[in-house]
Amino acid sequence: MKIFIGITGASGAIFGLYTAFCALKCKAKTHVCISSGAKSVIENEKNALNLLNTSSLNEAIEILEQNGAIIHDERDLAAAVSSGSYGTDAFIIAPASANTIAKIYAGFSDTLITRTAAVALKERKPLVLGVREMPLSTLLLRQLCTLSELGAIIAPPLAQTYSKSPNADFIAGRWLDLAGVKNQIYKRWQEEN
Repeated sequence: MKIFIGITGASGAIFGLYTAFCALKCKAKTHVCISSGAKSVIENEKNALNLLNTSSLNEAIEILEQNGAIIHDERDLAAAVSSGSYGTDAFIIAPASANTIAKIYAGFSDTLITRTAAVALKERKPLVLGVREMPLSTLLLRQLCTLSELGAIIAPPLAQTYSKSPNADFIAGRWLDLAGVKNQIYKRWQEEN
């Protein structure tokens, strides 16, 4: 399975990185694009890198590459994943900033992340949007509603309390579930040990 994970500049960008690590564990061919905004957020939320057992974003990217991830520059609109003919199976944008949601809604394809969202929608492939904003404005809610009607899956990174799994495992596992990636990242509802 080929999966694209776009990480945008919203708080909690570490969850997108963690999802990429989990996708690799699930043997998915994993393409990753980290926006410049996401890089800034990760620098400001450096303590979150503990989740990956790394001390820097560069170290996390290096580990992803060593494990087979293909890392893309957000300006590379000619990357293979920017074409429907490449056959990417699923797309996750997480976290998805309000700015990114607005661009996808309006049909802008000015970065690799927004271009891949356009590809997902036109090819009718799973597009999971881990929107990270609170509170949600009426405008953002309308944009999300329209994107949902077009086939996108709106899946904010919400904490859970019923599972003994850490929230990062739950969030990454649910995003991968929604993208069609089989995984055992988290303990499911009423699942036996």
